[in-house]
Amino acid sequence: MQIKLKFSKAKLIFLGVGIFVLSFGVIYLVLNWNNVVAQVSGGLKSVIDYFDSRNPGGNPEYYIAQKTNLKVEGGQVKLSLPPEPYLVIYISTGLLPGGNFGGRPGLDNFCLQYKPSNLPSNCANCHAFISVNENDEIRDMPENYGYNRNWNIYWWNRTQGKLYMAFSKWGDMPLGWVTSPETGLGRFTSYFSHVLTGTNGLTLGVKQGYTCGGWQITGTNSMASLGCIDYRYSMCKGSGWIDNNVWQYCGFGEPAIYCICACGL
Repeated sequence: MQIKLKFSKAKLIFLGVGIFVLSFGVIYLVLNWNNVVAQVSGGLKSVIDYFDSRNPGGNPEYYIAQKTNLKVEGGQVKLSLPPEPYLVIYISTGLLPGGNFGGRPGLDNFCLQYKPSNLPSNCANCHAFISVNENDEIRDMPENYGYNRNWNIYWWNRTQGKLYMAFSKWGDMPLGWVTSPETGLGRFTSYFSHVLTGTNGLTLGVKQGYTCGGWQITGTNSMASLGCIDYRYSMCKGSGWIDNNVWQYCGFGEPAIYCICACGL
């Protein structure tokens, strides 16, 4: 059986032009895709890595198609991550003032003063992720500071400028992470990457006697408990990111504290 198709010269010309335009459009998209995605924070790899972390073991391309939140702003394609409210934990910068921050207000101010410049702009309500006393512990932060216990929690890798899924909810801390603290926060070059926490790694409550007097004392008469994120050392593994069973005198400056913010509200 033969099927004959008849086209007028004008239709053939129109069809040919259409195919050319379509082909040119596909070629243009292929050649310029990386340029378009480069305007999205972190580039294509960052986008795929992010959505892969949101859906471990799934198809990142499919998940992007279902969940991505692209927008055009100021002539640029930008990515809002994630589309729903979430929490993000980052590591501060700057040399810490021994153990005397001036209590909770000074700790929170330190987090704001040394917040990563590339942290998503929709992040606010930032506080030091640290235990101060029995009324101000990490485990109480949702109630004390208005954080929803069911929000996803992310690490902010300041070097890569990207989010990594940390915990699906507050109750999964400190061990039920999706991405390890070392990967999510990045490796730091400081000694064991120590971080001041004053927190018990099992309960997320305050470690009494190890908070530099509520983070108001500098000197060798008081002590601070630490966490660390360098997995080359066994003390940093497991819940060691928040409590590595190491302490130091409050007279020594440490490179970092953890901070947490609510984002996407």
